[in-house]
Amino acid sequence: MINVNKKANKSIDKLIVQNKEVTNPADMASSINSFFVNIGKSVDQKIPQSNKRFSDFLGDMNPYCITLNTCTDAEIRELVSGVNWSKASGPFSIPSNIIKSFKDVFYVPLSAIVNKSLSEGIFPDLLKFATVHPIYKKGDKSICANYRPISILSNISKILARAMYNRIELFLNEFNLIYENQFGFRKKHSTEHALTAIIEQIRTNLDNKTFSAAVFIDLEKAFDTVNHSILLKKLDHYGINNIANRWLGSYLSNRMQNVSLNGASSENQPITCGVPQGSILGPLLFLIYIDDLRYSLTNCSVFHFADDTNLLFSIKNPKLLSKVINKKLKISMSSNHLRVTDCDY
Repeated sequence: MINVNKKANKSIDKLIVQNKEVTNPADMASSINSFFVNIGKSVDQKIPQSNKRFSDFLGDMNPYCITLNTCTDAEIRELVSGVNWSKASGPFSIPSNIIKSFKDVFYVPLSAIVNKSLSEGIFPDLLKFATVHPIYKKGDKSICANYRPISILSNISKILARAMYNRIELFLNEFNLIYENQFGFRKKHSTEHALTAIIEQIRTNLDNKTFSAAVFIDLEKAFDTVNHSILLKKLDHYGINNIANRWLGSYLSNRMQNVSLNGASSENQPITCGVPQGSILGPLLFLIYIDDLRYSLTNCSVFHFADDTNLLFSIKNPKLLSKVINKKLKISMSSNHLRVTDCDY
C-alpha cells in the first residue's frame, strides 16, 4: 500500500513537455493531468485492427439476469464500517472524521442515497470526480510517463461502489462466470495458485508428449484502455444487464479528474476510457473485460493474474511454435482491444 501523504507531496522541480521545460506548479499539474487522461486513448490508437470482433470470441450468453436487491439497514452499516475513514475524504465528500464520529446519524440518509441510486440506475455526477496525486516510479523525474496516478475518490462514492461490487461479485460467483484461471483480485486466489496451475499444465503436456512454450505478456496500460462500450456489452452478455448495466454505464461516463501537485491544482479534465483508478469496482470490471481472451486462442492455455497474462502453448512440432504463437497473438490482442507492450518467452 502506498502512503500518499508521504510520497505524493514531494515536490517535482520540472517537467519536460513537448521538448519544453515546465516549472510553474499549475502548468506542471495541468501537463501531467493531460498525460494521465489521454494515455488510454493514445495506446488505444496503437492497437492493431482486425477483421474479427470481440463478440466473435464470447462464450455462451448467460440466460440469468442480475438483481439489484435493496440495501438493508444491516448492509448499510456494514458498508459504512468497511470504509477506511483514515484516508482522505476526496472531492465532494463529507469529512471522514465527521462520518466516523457520527455514523449512526448518517445511516438513514446514506441508505436513501444508495437505494435510490441502485433503483434508478444512476451514479451521481458529483461523485465521479477524482483528485490525482502523481507518484514517481523510476527513470527521469522530468518525464510524465515516469509517474503513476493515485486517485483520491469521494468517500461517499466508495460506499455506493461497494454496494454494487457486492451484488456483482455474488452474481459472478453464483454462475461461475469468472474464468477459473484468473487468479488476480479474487478471494482465495493468489500468485502461488497461478504458478501451481501453470506447472501442472506443463506436466500434463509432457505426459501427452507435446512441447510447451510460455509467453509472459505485459499489456500496455491495460486498465486505462478499457473501452466502455465494449465493457458494457460484455457485462450485458454475462447477465449484468437492465438497471445494473445502466448504473454501470452511468458510473463510467462523465468522469472527471484533476491533478494536485506542489500545492497547485490543474483544471478538471474528462476521462473517456479505462476503469476508475483507485476504485473497488475497477479491478472487478477489468476481470470481466479480459475474461473472454482465452476463447480467441487455440493450442493454448491462458493464465491471468489480473492484467499479467501467461499463454502456455502446446504443440507436437516445435519448429512451428514461433509461427503459431505470433499468429495467435496478433488475432487475440486486436480482437480483444488490448495491446501487448512486451513479451517474454
